[in-house]
Amino acid sequence: MSTPLDDDATPKDPASEPEDGPARRTKRLAIGALATGLIAVGLGTGIAVLSSQDPKDSRPAGAAAGPRVSALTPEDCFTGLRQDATRIFARKTPCDQPHQGEIGIKASLPAGPFPGDGPLASEAQKRCKQGAASLYEAGKGGEISILTDRPDSKAWEGGDRAVTCVLRYVGGDKIYTLQAPRTYKMDLVAGDCVREWDMTGSVVVVDCDTKHLVQVYGIVQFNEVPTLEEREAAFDKCTAKVFGKRVPKNISLSYEHPGELGWQPDEAKIICLLTANKGTLNRSLVPK
Repeated sequence: MSTPLDDDATPKDPASEPEDGPARRTKRLAIGALATGLIAVGLGTGIAVLSSQDPKDSRPAGAAAGPRVSALTPEDCFTGLRQDATRIFARKTPCDQPHQGEIGIKASLPAGPFPGDGPLASEAQKRCKQGAASLYEAGKGGEISILTDRPDSKAWEGGDRAVTCVLRYVGGDKIYTLQAPRTYKMDLVAGDCVREWDMTGSVVVVDCDTKHLVQVYGIVQFNEVPTLEEREAAFDKCTAKVFGKRVPKNISLSYEHPGELGWQPDEAKIICLLTANKGTLNRSLVPK
């Protein structure tokens, strides 16, 4: 019999995470406690690889690093990242396996004399940051460092104006992508499996047969803003209705609500959540 737990990730307890609630739809309700922070975008230097090859070559000297990232497509995931001056090399890998980052947009810089690598790198970084705007809006800007694969002077003179944006994760490998479509938390329904529960007002819903950390097991709607006692009583009933006295092992139960400043008539609800205590989940734990 298969187990729903895989020991390859450390889950987050929804009840212990701060929440700022920047919703991705018009209402933009606060979800839980408000939090602010500076978004940092770093230009990584990677690992230098000495090479006398032409900049248009797709592999570095003696290379085991894989092709140049310009051969990959947006949203491809990669590992084995290496950098040689203006060129970046990496191996494509499945996004549900541990990987260092993902490919962002590809941009074409305007024609003209070679501006020098400093100005060119600055313009490429600007284009890449604009292409990753949705990540910043979702509060994910601090999780990426943007690198740019760009032409050097020789490639520029040959007509190469292409920039490939590389989104390298800050804090280690992931088993999912940051650019996946997101769902507003208050639009979740019972049975939804969530990749992870974060501080933003939206999350990534995934197929329950793929790795995830959280699942919604119930929604309780109120006619008006509930008191703390009413929320807790509703949470207990939600849990008893779904699991009875047989709560699955190795999970934590909690609930989410809009926050004291975010309650609206159509969103006076709590979301009952289960979270893996160890590893990740790979199937639904909500009884049918």
